[in-house]
Amino acid sequence: QNKIKALGKHLAPEAFHIALEYVYLRQEKFIRETQGHVFDETDGIAVGMCQVANQTTPMCKNINQAKRYVRVVNMLPELVRMQCSMMGAWGDATIDGKLVQMRTLDFGGGPFANNSVVIVHHPTDTNIAYASLGFPGVVGVVTGLSEKIAQCEKVDDLASGGNPKGSYSGVADVFVIRDMLQHANTKEEALTIAQNAKRTWGVWLGIGDYNSQEFLAMDYQQAHANAYDDKSLPTRTNQSGFKNVAYIDKHPQVGTL
Repeated sequence: QNKIKALGKHLAPEAFHIALEYVYLRQEKFIRETQGHVFDETDGIAVGMCQVANQTTPMCKNINQAKRYVRVVNMLPELVRMQCSMMGAWGDATIDGKLVQMRTLDFGGGPFANNSVVIVHHPTDTNIAYASLGFPGVVGVVTGLSEKIAQCEKVDDLASGGNPKGSYSGVADVFVIRDMLQHANTKEEALTIAQNAKRTWGVWLGIGDYNSQEFLAMDYQQAHANAYDDKSLPTRTNQSGFKNVAYIDKHPQVGTL
């Protein structure tokens, strides 16, 4: 048994890298078509990293190899299924009637829980600045807010087990979320961006905006991207309903198809 564990520990990093390479090859052409210039940023990270490393690491002896490595690492969120909770409350549900939006990272310990970073972006190709919560070297957005909207997400689990039908041929949701933050002025515009995206796997997204001071929950799947409010969401998730409150907990949603 110890020999098997030792062998698995030795092979796991290579196997994981092969899986990330597979996702990258399936998504590269779709990601290039997004508005976020994702690969410009990952390539910049690789160049900066290797300037600091001063070619002391084998990867940095070939800058194109380093760029490819950072791009491939950015496929990680497509393989990791994070179980998170989210909530939006507004109107009669808050003291001042304004929107309160929250998201918890319910994936426990491990390397992700205590190694997150907040990055503030001031894009030159749009006039919307935004901040994202992510991880070192990762340019996709797990959760974040802009000058116009705020966003949160959780993986879409079926109550019967598994996930809604999807594939890796498309754009990872973390890059679609990034486009929302960088280009959407309202939650409705964010919904349109999601509906027009080449979607991959199912997640629940929460979008609120400053203009309306309201929140929508989005059932984001390969087949569709549908929005729900405090009145319609309970019919979708079979959860208790509360006026001016929309929420998704970390557990599989009973009504999710």
